[in-house]
Amino acid sequence: MFKPAGFFAYSTKDGSEVVAATASLALAHWYLYPSLIKTRVVFTSILEIKDMPNCPGPYDPNFLLLIIARVERTFGKSPDIPSDLLSSLWYADLPEKINDYKTVLSLKKTDPKISAYEKVCSDILKWLEKNGDIVDLQNP
Repeated sequence: MFKPAGFFAYSTKDGSEVVAATASLALAHWYLYPSLIKTRVVFTSILEIKDMPNCPGPYDPNFLLLIIARVERTFGKSPDIPSDLLSSLWYADLPEKINDYKTVLSLKKTDPKISAYEKVCSDILKWLEKNGDIVDLQNP
């Protein structure tokens, strides 16, 4: 699987390959596209996700709630998530323009909240790999 430096990559059980610029985008793919068959998807923009109707993207207060709901529905259990990330109050003071991976990567270096959020998303991806839902997870 081709993976640009600094990107996340994994395969799904059905053979789909995912390459994403951030952990949150990789996790969004897992949530949004569970039935892709033998395809390759590269996400570089949160806008690609937010443009989909009725679907919160990364950094939306409901995003991690939906991820955890799907994980619990699928596995009957879920990884631990810091409770503050499940509260809409946590998102109130995030920067307004988190709309592409370059912004996320830049903010991750300077904003501890963005860094913590991406780490939680990365930890969920590792949990999904450990539980067999994704394979061959490659972190940057």
